[in-house]
Parts: sequence; structure tokens; C-alpha cells
Amino acid sequence: MRGYLKLRQDNSTALWVSQYGERISYWGLNEIIDRLVRKAWVRKPTLHSFRRAFAINMLRAGVD
Repeated sequence: MRGYLKLRQDNSTALWVSQYGERISYWGLNEIIDRLVRKAWVRKPTLHSFRRAFAINMLRAGVD
């Protein structure tokens, strides 16, 4: 995460931004997940389950 943030060249308050420096939309994130699922040959998770898994992993790692 720190590496990603160091590479960014914008001042956006959003964590994830598009190539144009705009906040990634629901549909933009959905497209990213679609591409990764096709490459990995796995069943596509819902965006809610993706977000939930991320949150659980962060809590287990001690992030508030």
C-alpha cells in the first residue's frame, strides 16, 4: 500500500484512482475484478464479499 501511494502523482483524497486521477467508480472496480477473475480462472466474488474479505484481513492484521 505504501509503495502504491508513493508512486501516485496526484493529490486525490481517494485511495484508488483511475489513470486520469479520478476516484475509481463501482463499475471501474467491477471491471478490474472481472479482468483478474478471467486471468485466475476462478469464480467471481461479489464486490461486497471482496470488500468484506479485505476488511477482515485488515482487522486481523491489527489495522483499526
